[in-house]
Amino acid sequence: MKPRKLSSKIILFLGIAILALLILFLTFLYFTTKSAVEQTIRSQGIQTAQLIAEDIDKDIYKEFVTNKNESPDYWTIRNNLNDYRNKTGSMYVYTLEASDSKLEILIDGLPESDEMAAPIGTATTGTTLADVENALKGKTDSTSLIDDPDYGQYLSAFAPITSEDGEILGILGVDIAATNVGAIQNGVIKSILPYIFSILFVIMTGILVVVYMYIKKRLAPISTLTNSVQLLADGKINAAAEEVRQIRSSGNDEIHLLTHHYLLAMDQLDGILRHTQESTLSVLSEARRLDEIIETVKSANNEITSNIYSIAKGSEHQKQSNDEAVQAMEEMTIGIQRIADSSTTVAESSNEMMELVQQSNDQSKSVISQIEEVESSVISTEKLINKLASGYSAIEETIRVISDITDQTNLLALNASIEAARAGEFGKGFAVVANEVKKLAEQSRTSAETVSAHILSFKNVTVEALKEMEKSVIIVKAGTESVEGIGHSLSKVLTSVNHVNNEIQDVSAVTEELSASSEELLASTEVIKSLVDQAVISTKEVAVSTDQQVESVQTLEQTMENLRNTSLELEKSIQQFN
Repeated sequence: MKPRKLSSKIILFLGIAILALLILFLTFLYFTTKSAVEQTIRSQGIQTAQLIAEDIDKDIYKEFVTNKNESPDYWTIRNNLNDYRNKTGSMYVYTLEASDSKLEILIDGLPESDEMAAPIGTATTGTTLADVENALKGKTDSTSLIDDPDYGQYLSAFAPITSEDGEILGILGVDIAATNVGAIQNGVIKSILPYIFSILFVIMTGILVVVYMYIKKRLAPISTLTNSVQLLADGKINAAAEEVRQIRSSGNDEIHLLTHHYLLAMDQLDGILRHTQESTLSVLSEARRLDEIIETVKSANNEITSNIYSIAKGSEHQKQSNDEAVQAMEEMTIGIQRIADSSTTVAESSNEMMELVQQSNDQSKSVISQIEEVESSVISTEKLINKLASGYSAIEETIRVISDITDQTNLLALNASIEAARAGEFGKGFAVVANEVKKLAEQSRTSAETVSAHILSFKNVTVEALKEMEKSVIIVKAGTESVEGIGHSLSKVLTSVNHVNNEIQDVSAVTEELSASSEELLASTEVIKSLVDQAVISTKEVAVSTDQQVESVQTLEQTMENLRNTSLELEKSIQQFN
């Protein structure tokens, strides 16, 4: 792939940058031209509005403003405005009045037959009070393009209608259609932009050509330097230096300095290569002498290593025998210790079981006592319920007597009522008393019947409770006998557990003594083992040190071999630059 020149890249970048600037400039010129054209049209519209406002008959207009009707004065002014509209080519010519914060059209300068003409007092849709603020102050003004929903897009200019004494009678407005503004803008742009673009294009092209020639001339030494670097990469250092010396660079810029320093670097590189070649030959000579010394040291180390490994094997065999003995002692000690631990655990469990049995025995006695109390309480309750049942019979008899008394009282009250009726007027008071006695007798009878019903219900419940109490007495007696049997059994278990616990305590004590003796024997064996291990470790350390020395000699030998190979490769590389 052919490399692209740096000068071409620079020119391409400059071309793109200049083209972008050209586009930006043309865009700016386009919008500036449109704005200038619009401003010119606005100024022209203001002049037109000002001329028409000055030409209006102020007295006639003042009379119209006073009446505001379609009088002959109205039609005179309207026809004049229409005439101005046709002569100036304006879209609309009209007069305005500002009142009550709103803007109204007074006279629309369209022909009389035009149906689009606005009536007197029609509110404006696109123009606001802010647009005519200067005109209300006696100055001229104009707007930008207005988008009116009724009349379309247009540009408006305003001038005050002023009387001879300076009174502002109204505002005259002139609307210029947006199509006219756009047509003028496009015409100006089409007539100006092609010439400006052509001139700028020629100027930019000339600048690019001049810059390209200058850059190509100034960057020519870089091509020579590139060829020199390629020769240097191929090992032709002298040819590379001659290539650079052909450069004729004037001035004191970066290219001149690069060429100068490149030549200095080439000279220094040549000197370094010569010195390196001499040093390489000296290193090769010394490496051969070190090879002979290393071979002698290597032979002596091999013999020492062989002897030390023989001693290490004997120590290892002795260590193995001691390890086996210690392991056997440890296993025996561990077994005895496990027996002791198990005995201790069993003894503790036996003590706990004995305590639990003792607690169960005590609790069974307490339960027996409580059950006996419950049995006594149940029997007492049964007796009380029997007494309560016998009391219900007496209450029923009493209620029966009360019912008989109420019946007799009721009968007496009836007889008294009959006698009172016979007595006539003299027996009325007695009849009232007899009637009240009758009511009391009936209430007493009703209450007695209610009490009798409740007593009967209570009696039934008491009978059922008595039956349940009889069953409870039987069950409680059976439970008492069962708990007493459990208490006797627990007493026997407690005696047996106490005997077993004593035997376990004796076994645990003997096992603890045996465990202590085995630990003392294991300690003595471990002391002997540690002495043997120390001797083996010392022998191995000596053997390892000897191995390390042998490895060091081998590493040194390998290093010397690498140094020799590196020196040979370096010498070959240096020869490539000759």
